[in-house]
Amino acid sequence: MRKEYRIYKPRKTNDGGASIINVSQREVVRNDKTFNQTLVFWKSANQSGVDSNGNASFHWENAEQNVNMKLGLPDISEILCVLRGLKPFVGMPPKNPNEQPRGLYHKNSSGNSAIKFQINERGDGYYVGVSAQRNGQLAAVKHSLTLAEGEILRILLEYAVLEILS
Repeated sequence: MRKEYRIYKPRKTNDGGASIINVSQREVVRNDKTFNQTLVFWKSANQSGVDSNGNASFHWENAEQNVNMKLGLPDISEILCVLRGLKPFVGMPPKNPNEQPRGLYHKNSSGNSAIKFQINERGDGYYVGVSAQRNGQLAAVKHSLTLAEGEILRILLEYAVLEILS
């Protein structure tokens, strides 16, 4: 089983971004029992220019220009709360009202990653920013989502939750 949703936001100035939200399963053996584990990854890449056909291209293979973040149930539920209009952004509110929301933060042995997901200022879509710092190198990607794209994302993430919990 593999489901994915691709969102492309190219810009004529070649500073656009794109994301792939991937839901897949892998076989896991634990205590002599085999089962399928559902995984959700959010991968984002900066625009690299245009290809020979004039279509936007993205840095999917360049680790300095893309971010791949594994999402767990708490992350998915935070994004779903924003998509359902239950809260304006993922994560905890800032302590100072003049600060921007920090988003969701992950740390591991090779560095850290973060995702910001929030309703845009006009209320007619969403803003997403994904970043990672690995071995001292920062990669950051940002782009928008329309309300319609958000609806497809909501359906995919709800499907992922059902698969994770089944």
